[in-house]
Amino acid sequence: PSSSATQESTSELSRQAKQEVNHRTMTSISKRHQCLENVNDRISSLPDSIIVHILSFLPTRCVVATRILSTRWSHLWASVPTLEFSDQSSKRKMRNGDLCSFMNFVDRVLLFHDLSCLHGFRLSCGPRIDYARLNAWIGVAIRRQVQEIDLLLNVEKPFSLPRILFTCKTLVVLKLRNDLQLLNVPASIHLPCLKTLHLPLTSSNIDLMEKLIGGCPVLEDLYIHGFVDGKQELASTISTPALKSLNIYMIAEEIEIIRSKIVVINAPILECVTLEDNCRTLYLLQNLSSLVKAHVNVGDWYMRRVGVGAKLRLHREFLFLRHITNVKFLSLGIRTMKVFHLADDDTWPVFPNLTHLELGVHKGYGWRRLPDLLIGAPNLAVVVLKNENNHHFRDCEYSEEEVSLIELQGMPICLLSHLKEVVIIGFKGLQDELKLIKYFLENALVLNKMTINHHIRAVEEEGKFLKKLLMFPKGSKNCQIEVSGEYIR
Repeated sequence: PSSSATQESTSELSRQAKQEVNHRTMTSISKRHQCLENVNDRISSLPDSIIVHILSFLPTRCVVATRILSTRWSHLWASVPTLEFSDQSSKRKMRNGDLCSFMNFVDRVLLFHDLSCLHGFRLSCGPRIDYARLNAWIGVAIRRQVQEIDLLLNVEKPFSLPRILFTCKTLVVLKLRNDLQLLNVPASIHLPCLKTLHLPLTSSNIDLMEKLIGGCPVLEDLYIHGFVDGKQELASTISTPALKSLNIYMIAEEIEIIRSKIVVINAPILECVTLEDNCRTLYLLQNLSSLVKAHVNVGDWYMRRVGVGAKLRLHREFLFLRHITNVKFLSLGIRTMKVFHLADDDTWPVFPNLTHLELGVHKGYGWRRLPDLLIGAPNLAVVVLKNENNHHFRDCEYSEEEVSLIELQGMPICLLSHLKEVVIIGFKGLQDELKLIKYFLENALVLNKMTINHHIRAVEEEGKFLKKLLMFPKGSKNCQIEVSGEYIR
């Protein structure tokens, strides 16, 4: 009897425990459902215009799927002003049935979509797409007064886009991400309202690129990107009177032998320019009196020896600075800093308006020109030094004497009255870096803040560095120092 009573007691406890677990589980699920309902209620309480705006950031397939939520949501998808379609064929193999389903989906969406004016039409598709239907979709978007078209077409053979695309009067943004050398364009191109243009670049599509740019009289933002054949010559002129922002990313796949490349830029009201280039391109700048911001990372990082021909090219790249002396913001990447390191030109220009300077340094290349930059920027307020040990850059032959920090002598004007912030990124605790930190702390008389981001190998090394840092004299009583970073093992 005693054993039986014990078993019954144990069974009752087990049953009660299961009930408690089930109760807690159901309570948790109920709370989750209540939370979801509250979220749904909050979203549903928003006006249609806000919900449509939120949906405009989603792919169209996800937007259309919301129609099953309720009667109210069943029509909202048709009022979203931006359509985005992707067949995903560039990411995975698509069966014929999937491709047909995708094309039918686009057809149905365009058929039942309500708006007569589209804000954006974005399309990404693979080489097996039906080009007749593709052109029909673009035609529908243009007839609905679309303002932005973004096309990523993974093509393998020559193709044509509808002619009305190149004479659209409502188009403000056009992004073409496919290879233009396979694109057949009409003889006449006129996009009277286009302000933003993104184009891919190859060595064989320069004429087509210039033709597209020439057909955009009010173009303000130009983005050119791509890989070029280092063995082919290249010459291009970018001349547009309304251009305000220019971004060029040009990378040569073959760097051992690089032929002559020249780009002429004529933009009288250009305000911002970004040049990323490893092709030894000679940039000829004209009429850049309005330039405010420049990021320049051009040059041959892999150069080991400086012969007569190389010195001439380095001198020409060095003279590039004289055309951008009116900028307020200047960023010089590691390729450019190596060019300046190797160049023996001492006629450093003055930057009277420069207030923000960023420099990229790798293996010490660039320290040698820092004194010249400080002396040539009397109104400099912010200095950012980035030690970029990028794995994409192969090590070059150098000596310790070449890359050591040149002693900073004298007192640049900016240190006396303007320099307020110094940022050092990628600090490793090297002797030259400590000298540099000590120099800025001691001589920058109005410095408010120094930020040091380190890549030190151990906590003990960080402790030693902090002790040295506290011992450095400060020229500014208001200077605050912030140290952060990560330990490299």
